[in-house]
Amino acid sequence: MRELIDTHNVGWTKLTGAGGGGCAIVLLKPEATKEMRREAEKGLEREGFGIYETVLGGKGVGVLEGSKGLERTGFRDASGSEEVEALVGVSGGGGGMEEGWRFWD
Repeated sequence: MRELIDTHNVGWTKLTGAGGGGCAIVLLKPEATKEMRREAEKGLEREGFGIYETVLGGKGVGVLEGSKGLERTGFRDASGSEEVEALVGVSGGGGGMEEGWRFWD
């Protein structure tokens, strides 16, 4: 995997799995063109690797240390954004923001 990514010069690779199989995370270089990426993906597929694409820096929610939001319980059991918003005290990611909480787009 690393050899293919290095050959096509599309990014940096981090292997996981402790030698028993696993995954690799590839961070694309800013200068990697769509064509370079396509060629690297073709090579990975020829070798039997699956490709899963994601984006870093998506939407999220954070708690500011020392805020009263840290005193809340139940976040581990929340099954979706609506339950998290109910715990935070907002709905729809909008107004009514409780002190110490911030949403990012």
